[in-house]
Amino acid sequence: MILIASYGLSRFISNEPNLKAKIIFVSIFIISHAITILAFSDLIYYSPGLIWPTPLPFSLQASLELPIVSILGIIFLITFGAFAVRKLLNVYATNK
Repeated sequence: MILIASYGLSRFISNEPNLKAKIIFVSIFIISHAITILAFSDLIYYSPGLIWPTPLPFSLQASLELPIVSILGIIFLITFGAFAVRKLLNVYATNK
């Protein structure tokens, strides 16, 4: 899963000419996902008796109840949207 996510991330930022923007986006990507894992680390790592059902016991509601996860998720979505719009505008500009 990490391999697929890293491949998708590298393909997403591959055509970005601004190195500073790439570094900012990758750092926000890593920080937001690391904080999410750390927020649920007690369930993931410290409950060996927990039997994982098919739908995992984590839900969007549980993650939105933690303010740091919500704030970092919103920041990540804003930067992702800005990169996506910028990438689409570059594609449309080169096609004209």
